[in-house]
Amino acid sequence: MGATPLGSRPGDDLLASRAGMSRRTFIRRFEEATGMSPGDWLTQARVSRARELLEATQLPIEGVAVETGFGSAEALRHHFRQRIGTSPMRYRAAFQLPARAGAENC
Repeated sequence: MGATPLGSRPGDDLLASRAGMSRRTFIRRFEEATGMSPGDWLTQARVSRARELLEATQLPIEGVAVETGFGSAEALRHHFRQRIGTSPMRYRAAFQLPARAGAENC
């Protein structure tokens, strides 16, 4: 897996400049369109991607943090718990199949 677009965040000044508007106007219009600030939107997108990776892969938590742009497992855990209400490990455990009784005899 490689770097994702979620890995870095251009500053609001750069985004506003590219959109051809002032920083204040950019942030106001962004919030009108999305219901959140650019930083909150990016964090939400990162958490959403982390959920996908936790559900579908066995990447270690540090790997999920890097892939989603959080940079560290501590930052991932903080934002994940804040938005989802549980830790990434507990979230992942809910998606793992329990071992079937007697499966080793099949």
